[in-house]
Amino acid sequence: MTLLEFGCPPLPIANGKRAESDEPAVVNSHDLMAAFMLQAFRQQDADLNRSREERQRRAAEAYRRRLLQEEEDPYGAMSEYTRDYLASYLLPPYSVDDVHVLSAEHISPALLAEIRRYHDALCPEAAGVSELDLLLRGCRDVCVARFGVQ
Repeated sequence: MTLLEFGCPPLPIANGKRAESDEPAVVNSHDLMAAFMLQAFRQQDADLNRSREERQRRAAEAYRRRLLQEEEDPYGAMSEYTRDYLASYLLPPYSVDDVHVLSAEHISPALLAEIRRYHDALCPEAAGVSELDLLLRGCRDVCVARFGVQ
């Protein structure tokens, strides 16, 4: 449930390099976050928890501000938020510089289009869509998927 409330789709995170090529090895941001959360739950350090929660709150506020600014690059906003949120779990000597969300040039156009749709669903006003239009579009999509009716 916590990952669903995160506010970003799973994004590709570079995790070193592949041995057979110079391409980055990739993990899913939600899988990495789940591992980080598990480690934080095991530690149960009140000071670290407060510090992490404050960093996450600041990252979420910055993310909301960027989403509402008719962001031309939703992938950039989501990447920065994911990076900052994941980094909130890291302990020194590790930092935000150790979290590498793949840049847009490494992402397929289909995935970037899905990310744009995700962004538009989060901020329909930024996409020029009213909430009623979004609701009606969602109802239509459910009817088509469930009953084959348009």
